[in-house]
Amino acid sequence: MLKSRFISCIIAILGLTATVGAKCITASPLSIAVGETAEFYVYMEPNCDKIISLQMDIQLPEGLTLNTEQCRLTSHVADAEQQLFVGSVGVRLYRLVTTSYNFIQFSRTKGPVAIISVTANKNFKGGTVSLNSMFVSNSSSLRIDLGDENITATKVTLQEGDVNCDGTVNVSDVMNVVSYIVNPKDALYFSWMDINKDQKIDVTDVMRIVNNILN
Repeated sequence: MLKSRFISCIIAILGLTATVGAKCITASPLSIAVGETAEFYVYMEPNCDKIISLQMDIQLPEGLTLNTEQCRLTSHVADAEQQLFVGSVGVRLYRLVTTSYNFIQFSRTKGPVAIISVTANKNFKGGTVSLNSMFVSNSSSLRIDLGDENITATKVTLQEGDVNCDGTVNVSDVMNVVSYIVNPKDALYFSWMDINKDQKIDVTDVMRIVNNILN
């Protein structure tokens, strides 16, 4: 039984059966400063019924590099056996694949299913991150091709404590850092959360932001 399920999953990923369905994959915008690391979410809509695997190509603009080892699935993924694989397949082009031996629906709740980590070098001037060649497969081994998705990658200038890069330092920045401390698996990471540059994100960084707000 396990063998037959695995073969069915591979058939779906290879696209031996195919159809076109409505787009159900989206992503959040990205704000990042030169020399820094930031992350963005990939969302799967809950109307993506009985989806068990996902594949997409991610094309980055000049100056951005994808951190393959830091990309991860979130707790919104219902199948604990799901694994995420990310590798380079071209110039600033990366392929993301998820797969599992189980035939459990990928996600049953609305929310992000994957977190993508990127770093900006001195050549980054902003641009578009493209999610291309996206498709999913369902428990009937049916491949469902999806439309492309583009998100904006914005170059920002850092202000100490402005974690979400909205131009002001306020309680929302505090909550971003607290969320990451409490649940780093699901919360986005930004290297500028490490306010005191001690290579860890903890309550001392929270207090630095609070002091910035008060002063």
